[in-house]
Amino acid sequence: MRIILQKVSRARVEVVDDAGASDTDAAEAVVPGVGDRHRAGNGFTPPSIAHGYVLLVGVADDDGDREIRWMAHKILHLRLFADTPSSNARISVRYDPAAPTPASTATPQIMQHHESDSLTPTADEAADRSRGGSGSRQSRMQYSILDSHGSILSIPQFTLFADISKGNRPSFFAAGEPVHAERVWHAFNRMLRSSGIEVREGRFGSHMEVSLHNDGPVTLQIDTADFI
Repeated sequence: MRIILQKVSRARVEVVDDAGASDTDAAEAVVPGVGDRHRAGNGFTPPSIAHGYVLLVGVADDDGDREIRWMAHKILHLRLFADTPSSNARISVRYDPAAPTPASTATPQIMQHHESDSLTPTADEAADRSRGGSGSRQSRMQYSILDSHGSILSIPQFTLFADISKGNRPSFFAAGEPVHAERVWHAFNRMLRSSGIEVREGRFGSHMEVSLHNDGPVTLQIDTADFI
């Protein structure tokens, strides 16, 4: 899996052209206030979020349960927020290579997450701070999306696997087959939701327009092939 993560103060996605919607469906589903060319299509209501993440999600043919678990755990526990969390415990996904995922079971595996868990620095982080490498920036990145009660807007993005090594027309041969990619994308979104946070979705296989306010700006590129 490849993901571009953008930390946002707000974001919204609209469907411009839904390949699964008939002309009649589209004509009857104009989104109020956004112009005739922006149509909901098949009842799609443009979702929006306040502070949180926009995730552009690319799936390869060999991505499965292991990649879903690893990516969900990493994104839920990255510390990118300066917001002061509440004292309430949250629900979080723990990365366990042997555990089933929503891709293969109807009941996601979840666990209790306490604020102190995410605030305890690792040995690497402590060493980095002692060297002064990123102390000022780390002081503004203390909390995870679970701690700060953020939301996620998940957008399928097969173009993350574009190959531009030959010629000027990108090749998308490395992108996952659509049926498989959609299944993995939905399973990944369900895994994120099992943490208790709000996850909104774009529309798979559709032409969409994503508007966002990047907070920071903070943008990360994460690829499971680099870690597992």
